[in-house]
Amino acid sequence: MKRWKLLCCAGLVWMAMCACDAAQAAESSVKETDSFLSYVRPDPSPPFRIVRDTGEKKGEYPIFEHTDDANTEHLFRDSFMAESVRLFFLAQNLVNRPKETQAQTKLRQASHPAYLLLSEREGGFPGTGFYLKQNGELLDHTGTPYVDLMKSTAASDYLGSMSQVYPHELGHVMYHLLSPDWDRTESRSVDMHYVSLTTDRRVAFDEGFAEHFENVSLDHEPDESRKAGLESSVRQARLTTATMVAGYEKDYVWPMRLQLYRAAVPFWYQRFEMLKRHDWVKEGTIRFTTTQPSAGSAEQSIKYRNTGVRYVESKPRNVSQALATEGVVSAFFYEAAFQRLEAPL
Repeated sequence: MKRWKLLCCAGLVWMAMCACDAAQAAESSVKETDSFLSYVRPDPSPPFRIVRDTGEKKGEYPIFEHTDDANTEHLFRDSFMAESVRLFFLAQNLVNRPKETQAQTKLRQASHPAYLLLSEREGGFPGTGFYLKQNGELLDHTGTPYVDLMKSTAASDYLGSMSQVYPHELGHVMYHLLSPDWDRTESRSVDMHYVSLTTDRRVAFDEGFAEHFENVSLDHEPDESRKAGLESSVRQARLTTATMVAGYEKDYVWPMRLQLYRAAVPFWYQRFEMLKRHDWVKEGTIRFTTTQPSAGSAEQSIKYRNTGVRYVESKPRNVSQALATEGVVSAFFYEAAFQRLEAPL
């Protein structure tokens, strides 16, 4: 079992380092890109397919059908999303390649296209299993992975938009593809996760590996205009969340306040979470433990700690805490992608 973990870790580190090389290859010609795709996926059908949910089901599986979306198709061709799909095919090749035997009787399995489900569901989710309605037939894709994203995110250039979230969710797909069966079970120790929250090692590795793609995709955004918009969004998030965090802290410390910032957490915290995935991970400050209030009940202290609004530079996480914190895992893979692991995280 330990050997499996080491092999999976080594494979995923390799994939993370490939992400940097793949991004640098974005400047190559269309001919070279086509040649690469023909190598990792000989099937001539489109490597990236957009689908929608018909609202029908066959058994427990939803029924999808192909759809067109100009914004999403343009974003795929002109962002890091295309590079993440190339990594997805490399991962499939690694899993599907025939075993090295003299007879070579086991044929290579066909690689799945990268399916993107555009829905009205807020957030992003990896999924597996559907039927595809095509030419009056239902094609069985009950073993095929896909990514479910909210359609409106394709038209936005902000921190946490589709150009970063799609590689994140596809990272989950690749992680599950390369993981042994016993490592694909749901976590039984936590029902929530955040970048600075200590959960368990399986959740932290899965989420941290996926999250590092968000920063890699932003750093290697090929469209200069979109990249400028994303960087502007990061700066704006720093300003707005600083006000919210300051008010949130005062709600815990000052008596007789109306607790408005604590009540408004559902409206501002997700943006703060996305900012921490960017700033705390890239700066390496994710390695420090988060602060706790000096006053208040035990319940309030736990909520404040889990929110992770500040970190304590004098208190780095111990090894067990670090391995169970997704932000630390994300920082590891981010540094691995740029071959900077000689520097402390």
